[in-house]
Amino acid sequence: MILTFLELLKRTKLHVTEDPDRGSLPDSWFAYFVNDAHTIVCNKIIDTRDDFFLTYRDISLTGALTYNMPRGIERIAYVEDITGGASSPADTSPIRFEDRFWYLNRLRDSNYVRFTYNGGKLSIPDGSSGETLRVYYPIFPKRLFYATVTSAASGTVTLPGTSTLGDIVEEDDYYNGMFLTNDDGQFREITDFVGATRVFTVDENWTTIPTAASVMSLSSPVWPRFQHLIHMEAGLLARIDLNMSTQELGVELKKGYTQME
Repeated sequence: MILTFLELLKRTKLHVTEDPDRGSLPDSWFAYFVNDAHTIVCNKIIDTRDDFFLTYRDISLTGALTYNMPRGIERIAYVEDITGGASSPADTSPIRFEDRFWYLNRLRDSNYVRFTYNGGKLSIPDGSSGETLRVYYPIFPKRLFYATVTSAASGTVTLPGTSTLGDIVEEDDYYNGMFLTNDDGQFREITDFVGATRVFTVDENWTTIPTAASVMSLSSPVWPRFQHLIHMEAGLLARIDLNMSTQELGVELKKGYTQME
């Protein structure tokens, strides 16, 4: 089950004894803590298993000892020689966020390549040329939001530039790999995003095309069994801000993180 942003907000409210549908504190206040909590949980997952949010790019070796990687890649998990053919189960399509753990065992049987990575530069010690390498690295999920649908088709949805909570980042492919969840419970993975038009393309046609009055959430790609950690962490942050006791909730949150290890 994928929790929508609205569901995360409601569950966070319960942690500070607010009514989930009504209350004295605005949604925007809770949204701040939900997004901070999402960042915290994702960081903890990457620290535990940096293969969870893997994606990849292929590079052709030219004999150089170092290769520049795109800005923002802080760590590399694996480098695989795919010259003789890719062994990844997703060799022709992007790796889905929710399938991350499945790839670790498959990669253990792959043709690993020794490498070092520092300051955005990937170093291949033997200076080979002619081979093709697949470089696996974690990408960090984006901040969450929800908005009323502008328009939709069988496999796309268009959202306004300003969402109910925060502005949409109008950068091509910025949200690829995240989930869109409609208010009727449908969820789809985003495979393409055009920033200028704010059109999201999803991996599978909608069972029921969303209406222009429906609410669409950008949802976390964290495994469902870890999603409860987001609203618990958000509740803890909200309790701290309200100067409420955090002891009981903190104990429950610690139990949840123990499940990752």
